[in-house]
Amino acid sequence: MEESSSSVDESELARKIVYRWEEASVEVRQAYKQFTGAVVELIDGEVPSEEFREVALTVYHLFGRPEEEDNVETNIAGKKLEVQKVLGHAVSDANVRKVASLAQRLAGMQSSDKGTTLVSERPVNGTHDNVEFGADLVFHAPARFLVDVSLEDGELFGEESTGISSSYYEGLYSRSNLNDHHPSTDGRSFNLSWLKDACDQIVTKSSSQLSRDELAMAICRVLDSDKPGDEIAGVLLDLVGDSAFETVQDLVSHRKELVDAIHHGLLGLKSDKLSSSSQSRMPSYGTQVTVQTETERQIDKLRRKEEKRQRRGTEYGTDSELAAVNFSSLLQASERKNPVDDLLALGEGPQSLAVSALPQGTVRKHHKGYEEVIIPPTPTAQMKPGEKLIEITELDEFAQAAFRGYKSLNRIQSRIFHTVYYTNENILVCAPTGAGKTNIAMVSILHEIGQHFKDGYLHKDEFKIVYVAPMKALAAEVTSTFSHRLSP
Repeated sequence: MEESSSSVDESELARKIVYRWEEASVEVRQAYKQFTGAVVELIDGEVPSEEFREVALTVYHLFGRPEEEDNVETNIAGKKLEVQKVLGHAVSDANVRKVASLAQRLAGMQSSDKGTTLVSERPVNGTHDNVEFGADLVFHAPARFLVDVSLEDGELFGEESTGISSSYYEGLYSRSNLNDHHPSTDGRSFNLSWLKDACDQIVTKSSSQLSRDELAMAICRVLDSDKPGDEIAGVLLDLVGDSAFETVQDLVSHRKELVDAIHHGLLGLKSDKLSSSSQSRMPSYGTQVTVQTETERQIDKLRRKEEKRQRRGTEYGTDSELAAVNFSSLLQASERKNPVDDLLALGEGPQSLAVSALPQGTVRKHHKGYEEVIIPPTPTAQMKPGEKLIEITELDEFAQAAFRGYKSLNRIQSRIFHTVYYTNENILVCAPTGAGKTNIAMVSILHEIGQHFKDGYLHKDEFKIVYVAPMKALAAEVTSTFSHRLSP
């Protein structure tokens, strides 16, 4: 172990314990060697150099400070437990006192010679012995642009920037507000209407050769590209000029919101095109005869091929969607209500008329060619006063056998139980899949059986139960299920 001690004499351990180890005096170096020798005796066994450094730093951290004379024994006893936790075995009091004395002597010599204390304070567990000086400082880069880099799956931003030097756009990214896609604090909403006004100002103040709509569409194509943020900023500056520097900053920082508005508009235009093409045409009566020349027939054939190709491209979402539309139609489509909102209504009747938006927590994900909407489940309503679940034990003894394994009926079954089980009233139950309509049918069957169950005998020839199913396979499945449940 003496060889291990000598090998770390000039190592990183010495530089961490002794301030300016290369300039340390002979007395300080000798005190350091005595301290490491005491640590070797304290360990009492062969250990790897990394563990030795950890133990030595921990011991020096614990005992390398002067103790008050009144509390010396108490402090040493408490720190002895810490040393034993690090070593994993018991140590003698003599070894602890020896290493504590040498650690205090080494620390005192450094304080008197260099006018300083321990350079590198570290936790007892030794987890930060390799932490570089200044690593705990929080660095905030100066931000010229606040670039949104939180798009899912890197859909719009690349992992590496190409082309323009990143040093030109130093500070382009900021750690703050990366996930903030909401309108700015001054109340502005960053959508295509804002983009139209911004392009108006740019065209008015500068000598741009592009019109407002052409400039807006060019910006839309840049924002909806796969280029990274710094490259986007460079392209936008080339488009609008240095005089619109603040506008470029807004475009880059609110890219996610603008791209969402673009996709919303494209979805609306695609919906309009599909609805217009699917409208029923007036029936034609009689025989129609068309006379065409060979040239006209070839032109008509080429036209049909082009229409088919465009329909196929629209269906699968080609990259040329933005190239085929103008900004005015895109703006109008983006301002309309999202077409999927009508398809995702929260119910029917007067109460649904007040619902004008999807519930809170809804997440929209724009993909190439389609939009994904994730709607959180509606929370279960609280039980009303007097409402309770019907226990299976409340049914007649013969009926309980059909609900073997059940403890109670669910809410919709309990709500109409008395009508189904105790009366001959007709019922109409409309509920989604999995609501328990089949069990309601079972309760009604048990009601009919109960009316013909007399003196412990079921008179099967007195009644008939008809179950109508929309599919033959479903009818066979329900018949098998009911037969099994009613077999007892």
